[in-house]
Amino acid sequence: MTKKKKEHAKKHSEEHHPHHPQSHKKEEKGFMKRSWNKIPEPIRTILRNHWGKLTIVGLILLTLTYGYLKVTAEPEPEYITAMVTRGDITQTVEAVGTVISERDLNLQFPMSGVVAEVLVKEGDKIEAGDRLASLRAGELLANVNSALANLQAAQADLRELEEGTRPEDIAIAEAEVENKRAALESARETLRTSEDKLEVLGREAEIALSGEVSTAKSTVSQKYTVASNSLGVLDDVLDDRDVQDSLIHNYSGEEAIMRTKRKNISDQGRDLTSEGMSVSDAESAKLYLDHARGVISQAYDVLDSLYYLIVNMPPTSSFTRSEREARKEDIATERSNVQSALNSIDSAKKSLQDASAGYDTKIENEKSSISRAKADILTYETSLRTQEAQLNLKRAGARQTDIDAAGARVRQANADLARTRADYNDTIMNAPTSGTITKVNIKTGELLSTAFQQDAAITMLGESPYRIEMFVSEIDIPKVVIEQDAQVELDAFPGDPFGIFVAEVDPAATIKDGVPKYRVKLDFTGDMGKLKIGMTGDTDIITGGREDVLMIPSRAVLERDDGSFYVRVLEKDGIVREEEVEAGLEGSMDIEIISGVNEDEEIIVLMKK
Repeated sequence: MTKKKKEHAKKHSEEHHPHHPQSHKKEEKGFMKRSWNKIPEPIRTILRNHWGKLTIVGLILLTLTYGYLKVTAEPEPEYITAMVTRGDITQTVEAVGTVISERDLNLQFPMSGVVAEVLVKEGDKIEAGDRLASLRAGELLANVNSALANLQAAQADLRELEEGTRPEDIAIAEAEVENKRAALESARETLRTSEDKLEVLGREAEIALSGEVSTAKSTVSQKYTVASNSLGVLDDVLDDRDVQDSLIHNYSGEEAIMRTKRKNISDQGRDLTSEGMSVSDAESAKLYLDHARGVISQAYDVLDSLYYLIVNMPPTSSFTRSEREARKEDIATERSNVQSALNSIDSAKKSLQDASAGYDTKIENEKSSISRAKADILTYETSLRTQEAQLNLKRAGARQTDIDAAGARVRQANADLARTRADYNDTIMNAPTSGTITKVNIKTGELLSTAFQQDAAITMLGESPYRIEMFVSEIDIPKVVIEQDAQVELDAFPGDPFGIFVAEVDPAATIKDGVPKYRVKLDFTGDMGKLKIGMTGDTDIITGGREDVLMIPSRAVLERDDGSFYVRVLEKDGIVREEEVEAGLEGSMDIEIISGVNEDEEIIVLMKK
């Protein structure tokens, strides 16, 4: 086939077979050409001229975008976990120990005082712990006994709270509540009885004194009438022309004064006898009598003034001496009548007062009884509420906070006892090791002062030439006691630990590297032939231990702000939950878990993000 025919056949095949590859390529090129033509000419020019640069910029942008998304994406946390296991745990106090020599020992008291006894002399053979000498310690021993008594009291208080209230104490408290209720009800009954008595007395007094009240009203009416009639002599005298003439010449104005008083008395008298005057009981009757007496007293005073006016009036041709005497006699008679009326009023008031006095006393007594009963009720109500509250407290038992506070007081008392014992122990010099006394520089009764004393009190030559000296932090020193077992692995003998035990603990701190620490000396239990002074190694003092307990790594236990402890438990589905735990002994790497988690649970030790 000729070339021209082949091209014709190829063209015919592409036109009649649209799915042919060559046909697809043509369609794609046609589409791209049409898309390219749609782009504005300025942009096409930039793309043609800078196609390589634009490609590089695009790649850089893609790289930066990927890096940003990679950095800002939240990483999946990684966990370092451990299982809750069961086993034995040993609590130790660790520090670097140094081999020292104490063959020549210079012993000294750490405090001043008077030597009480010296129990050794030069050349004596002694064993470790033997008492060598002591200082007088009467007050310090008393402090120890006092601290011991305080500790025992605090322990008793704690036991009492933990045991709860005894049934007998609750029964006693219930009986006291019932007694208070009975006393309260008795006081209320007394109040009701006194109020009833007061009401009865009021009615009896009203009935009994009604006659006296009526008598008082009648007496006032009668006696005012007498006084009013007696005042008639005043009118007679003042109306006499002879008297008027004499008054004008000798006592000008007196007539007007007396007539004014006469009118006032009449006006007040009308009030006494008016129907509006209410006299219903003893108290109003007494006031009524007092008012009546005041009015009648004014009548008496007016008549008395008139009498002395006539007595002093000089006789005249018209007002003779005999006439004056007659007037005096008339006035004196009426004045006497008024005085009798006053006496009758006083008698009526006294009779009324005497009659009501007995009832007044009884009524006041009952009022006092009512006041006392009300006061007793308030007292018993308060006492009952207090007693009921105390009963509820006994029934409820001690709160955990009270138990915790009592426990704290026990620990404080323990610390006080330890402090006082340490002070007391400072007065006793014991042999730190076995050996021979080489010199005694103190005598009984001698005053020692740490401020000026330079020579050792006692020197000795020890049998054991080597010891381990270590310095323990103030946090760990309370765990360390004499005779505790320990071991030291010296750097010079790796893998070959030496057995030792605690022989001495300094009572006072020593500053090491700017930190207060306590020196502990330990004695060897075996052969020391290959030791050299100055060797160092890791020293572990065994301060406690428990067998078959739950334990986890110490780093897995976290502490909250309130002082509680918790761990993070990793569930099988990947969920992490916080669980509060109670921790126990802490070993070198692990810690005992008393409660909060179960064996074989997975605990997060460290979380990485």
